[in-house]
Amino acid sequence: MSIDYENIQQLIKNQYAARAGCHSIKETQETSIMCQYADAARDQLTKLGHCLGDENQSKADKQWKKCYKNK
Repeated sequence: MSIDYENIQQLIKNQYAARAGCHSIKETQETSIMCQYADAARDQLTKLGHCLGDENQSKADKQWKKCYKNK
């Protein structure tokens, strides 16, 4: 699945929405597509230099942000 968005904030919103829809009790074709989209959006965000929180944060506190690598 190819995700090509230039609007980072919209991509983040779409990734969260798709991930929420992916976590359904019942697996259907729709939930499978949502999971695939969420994964593709996550990969695209990573390629664009964003990461989901810091390593020491709890999963519930993590948010997408611009990542800066230590030199």
